[in-house]
Amino acid sequence: MSGKQDDIKDTHVKEKRKPSNIALIQEEPLVPILATFFGIIVRMWHDDHPPPHIHAAYQGFEALIDIRTGTITEGRLPNKAASIVKEWCQRHQDELMINWERAQKFEPLERIPGADQDA
Repeated sequence: MSGKQDDIKDTHVKEKRKPSNIALIQEEPLVPILATFFGIIVRMWHDDHPPPHIHAAYQGFEALIDIRTGTITEGRLPNKAASIVKEWCQRHQDELMINWERAQKFEPLERIPGADQDA
């Protein structure tokens, strides 16, 4: 191979090996995390659509959960995780609604203690 072809080949290999964690992190939306517990991550988007809800993720499952009832309105969680999130929503409904109002105004959201810290 000529020197020019080697240069092209080397560049191509370097670009293929280049996936950087920084680039991947920057591509994902920065969504505030309200709580994490038992492997469940609870988030809330700013200026999200009604009704007031949270986004919960657990081991590859994702669901939208109505803050007022704790029921899944979209998506799916395993039964045990869904039950834990529902109870947590009911215990922290006031804090979640305050965060919902803040999110609608693009204000910073407050962390909420997880179900693993509830007495």
